Amino acid sequence: MLKTFGFLEPAFLWALTFLGLVLLVHFLKRPRTLRLMFSTLRFFDESAVAANRSNRLRRLLLLFVRLALATLLVLLFARPFIKNDPLRVIGDPQYEVFIWIDRTPSMEYRENDLSIGERARLLVDSLAEIRSAAGMFLYDHDRREFVDLEQARELSFSIRHAPAAAPLQQACERAVGSSKRPAFLIFSDFQSATTGVLVEIMSSEAMKKVPVIGTALTPKKPWNAAVAGVSGTSDRETVIAARLVTSGKRGFSGSCIATIGTIRMPPFPCTLSSGIDTTVTMTAHRPGEAGWGSVTLRGDDPFAFDNTGHFVFGRSEGFSVLIVGDEAENYPIAAALRASEERRKRAIAVRAPDAVISGACDSADLIIVNGYRNVARPLEMLQNYRGSKKQAFIVASASSDSAPHAEAHLLHRLSIDAVPKKTDPPLNVALPDTISGLWRGFPSMRVAEARVYEYADGLKGTPLLLLTNKKPLVVATSDAFGRPWIVAATPLGVTSANNLCETGFYVPFIDRLVRSARSALEGRNEAWTAGAAIKNPWYNSRVPARLLGTDNTLILQLQQQPSFVVELPGVYTVVPPAGTPYLQVVVPDTLESRLDYRLPAADRWTVVSPQELFASMEGRGRSLWRLAPLLLLGLLLFSELLLRRGKQR
Repeated sequence: MLKTFGFLEPAFLWALTFLGLVLLVHFLKRPRTLRLMFSTLRFFDESAVAANRSNRLRRLLLLFVRLALATLLVLLFARPFIKNDPLRVIGDPQYEVFIWIDRTPSMEYRENDLSIGERARLLVDSLAEIRSAAGMFLYDHDRREFVDLEQARELSFSIRHAPAAAPLQQACERAVGSSKRPAFLIFSDFQSATTGVLVEIMSSEAMKKVPVIGTALTPKKPWNAAVAGVSGTSDRETVIAARLVTSGKRGFSGSCIATIGTIRMPPFPCTLSSGIDTTVTMTAHRPGEAGWGSVTLRGDDPFAFDNTGHFVFGRSEGFSVLIVGDEAENYPIAAALRASEERRKRAIAVRAPDAVISGACDSADLIIVNGYRNVARPLEMLQNYRGSKKQAFIVASASSDSAPHAEAHLLHRLSIDAVPKKTDPPLNVALPDTISGLWRGFPSMRVAEARVYEYADGLKGTPLLLLTNKKPLVVATSDAFGRPWIVAATPLGVTSANNLCETGFYVPFIDRLVRSARSALEGRNEAWTAGAAIKNPWYNSRVPARLLGTDNTLILQLQQQPSFVVELPGVYTVVPPAGTPYLQVVVPDTLESRLDYRLPAADRWTVVSPQELFASMEGRGRSLWRLAPLLLLGLLLFSELLLRRGKQR
């Protein structure tokens, strides 16, 4: 029984000691026995004896009823509940229910002419009708506070291009700080990225005793078509290449519309099969006058959030990588690049030093030099080769067992004279931050699993990654030709100098190094993500930088804030304090397009479907279970009254 039932106010159970007082009063008020002397008993019939027995039974029943009354009153104050009914808090008027509706972009997914977010609002309104809206509150993301549900009926639902972490953290703090008995009800589609944030916040110390119920609004058969990337070139004619992807079990049929500045090109029909990844090329027979444009998919797509991609002319989405070095030693680098998020945008080749020719160098956007041995001719070619276009390099310092140190010749051309050092105990990797475009998404600034046993001391340049002894592990610099170089103080492939390629840090680490090289190669930062924190490169500058819209309206002024957020995707003009203004692309968060759903697995969570939630609420309202204690209390009071009157006769 105790395993089935629990008590919300167990302190009241101490009042059961009052039963002893009831027994004491009962025995103190027992009828006294008077001894009378009779000369004979022949005038007493058997009915007198029966009446005496009846009075004894009545007194025992009266005692039982009074004890049951006292016990029932104590239990009512202790508020019993069924332990295996986690939804009890929604219908319990003693709880204040705080409702949070997920407003990440994935909630725009539409089913049956309603988005998931709109369904959530309708469900909240229906919930208020079943249970009185008193004691129920809805979080207003714009005002950043909870609003009484009656007042919240006029609130409109709109997505926010921002992670769920910040608004949910604020909502939890306000709910816990304003209520003695809060309960959380979350309406979400539970995208994997959002679920991770929800579980982490709801597992915090402040939320340990707060009941959390999640209502899953996950689509039954999700599918999607998206514009994954766009590039444009404008010379004698304008050529726009859009990479289109589909996911789920359905295809896409519609059109692709390109816009250059404010000029719209004719629709381009496109039909995509399920799981397709293709590039559509559109040509305008005159150069684009604006420096930017967009491509939009039009058709039957339930998730239009990612149907528009923006581009800036001259920004290429294609990117070829040449890895020079021992093939076995460099296999992890190529595998990491193929496993990264942007794998479809990269052409990757691994060449042994003897096989490196000028044609291979000429076709590569990025050359990675790792695991080089004593091969003088290719080294000289790489040192002096400028190529027909601007290129970027990543070079890793060789370990002390690579003799002679071929990479040292490359570093010497960069005015870097690094000295190999061994360290015992090994050092860990330390990130400079976790909010910049380069390192955004990493869970912490220290990577304890990544250990470095040997590194090159004396690297010069802008540190991109550090060791825990504050020595640079990776730096960015440039050579005499103005080409960007990224230099690592330890080998990047299979080596005894570190365990990098054996850790989960390796794939995103290699991916971010290549992104950094590509960003430097293009002469501008990578595309920013709408709603995500962006590290301010002009922090504390004497003259503020400005972020302008395409119509030259001022969006942000950047100077004193260490980071900033751009709310909406699109193309913006960045006016730095010194230098030439340039166009910056802001893209939607690609994590929201993946349709990757994961329900919380935490023990304290209860995740139900809308049907299960409302079936429980409606059944609770119609059930006699809620009236049973009151009916029992009335029956006991009536029985006590009858027994007491019978006693008085």
